[in-house]
Amino acid sequence: TGLYANGVGKARWPSPQAPAQEETTMKHMAWRLVALMILAGALSAQGDQLGPYTYIVADSQATITGFDSGYTGDLLITNMLGGYPVTTIGNYAFFGCSGLTSVTIPNSVTTIGDSAFWGCSGLTAIEVSPDNSSYSSLGGVLFNKARTALLRYPEGKAGADYTILDSVTTIGDSAFWGCSGLTSVTIPNSVTTIGDWAFFGCSGLTAIEVSPDNSSYS
Repeated sequence: TGLYANGVGKARWPSPQAPAQEETTMKHMAWRLVALMILAGALSAQGDQLGPYTYIVADSQATITGFDSGYTGDLLITNMLGGYPVTTIGNYAFFGCSGLTSVTIPNSVTTIGDSAFWGCSGLTAIEVSPDNSSYSSLGGVLFNKARTALLRYPEGKAGADYTILDSVTTIGDSAFWGCSGLTSVTIPNSVTTIGDWAFFGCSGLTAIEVSPDNSSYS
């Protein structure tokens, strides 16, 4: 059993590969993670520092490029750094911040980079200011404003089962990456796109159910 793209016959989960191929893939992903950790460290070293934040400024707008990985607890992400509005959370900005338990994204943020919250294994909720024009959250899960794209499910979120909203048409790349506490996910008929590595590292996942009315997956 598994998640298949209709008309393609290629399993999206679990991996359809032979054991040797799967081992090669796992090794590739392990090296990719090492490379990402190096890249995240390099990015976080760029720019100015203020408290736990590392940031750069361009065109009078601030981008968070890194954050203190030793920080613990809840975080209300600042909307100003160096006297400039924070409009971007950069790629891998919070990578490996396992002590974070929740983050709240301010209304100033209009762009969230790739894998911004990867490796935040203690993160139980990603909240968004209701005044934010680009993003939203529901139940601690990060969506675009219209809630047509599920962008990130927190790695440490409690609850073994999750039913995706009927409004969602896209599950983003790595959206559920590392969510080892999940045991089942239900995908509605509205979903037409599932991004790369969407369920990678979900070691506790035993079932992905798809609406029988879904025209893209089964």
